Amino acid sequence: MAADPSSPVAFDLRKALYRYFRASAVDMALQSDTVNRRAKRLVVIEMDSTLIRQELIDELARHVGVYEAVLEITETAMEGGMDFNESLRQRVALLAGTPAAAFDAVIANLFYSDGAAALCGSLHQLGVRLAVISGSFMTVSSHLRGEIGLDYEYANTLEVGADGAFTGRTVGPVVNSQCKADLVVANAKADGIPMDQVVAIGDDANDLQMLTVAGLGSAFNTKPAV
Repeated sequence: MAADPSSPVAFDLRKALYRYFRASAVDMALQSDTVNRRAKRLVVIEMDSTLIRQELIDELARHVGVYEAVLEITETAMEGGMDFNESLRQRVALLAGTPAAAFDAVIANLFYSDGAAALCGSLHQLGVRLAVISGSFMTVSSHLRGEIGLDYEYANTLEVGADGAFTGRTVGPVVNSQCKADLVVANAKADGIPMDQVVAIGDDANDLQMLTVAGLGSAFNTKPAV
């Protein structure tokens, strides 16, 4: 029989569970046992280091010999030590002059996180809507949409010049933390899905607002900031 969430018994139970899971280095979430909690209808996933194992901008940086410089900025941004927009601007600038065809090599060497493809397939069979909302790049999210049948995909777009190379700039609004949260809410509203039936999965500081607005936020492969 479920206890009143505000009762002393429930409070003591929460304390005991938190102590147990903290000692086991496992995160936990307690939610009221309602129909909406069990019947999730929209799952939103970050792409880099979540749906796939790699950080795409780091992989692109390998092609122009600026991997270490880009990696340092990436790690700082993931920990919340730098504004995402600024970190993206600095990293993208280092890619200027790289042929856009570099994406082909990156796509050819993508690795899904263990179980990710199976999870997405199972969610679709259950009728759950599936979205990638990422601070990474649209070229790869579009590829994944065709591979695993995403319902929605949002990411940044690298500008390509007339010479077929990256200009060192992005096009359009930056998919940062606030943008991600706004997109989660907008997509849920468009599909008539209450927020408590939305799950968001992410790994770094740029995902924090997205994880917070969803009914259930799940930190996967997470950085300490999350």
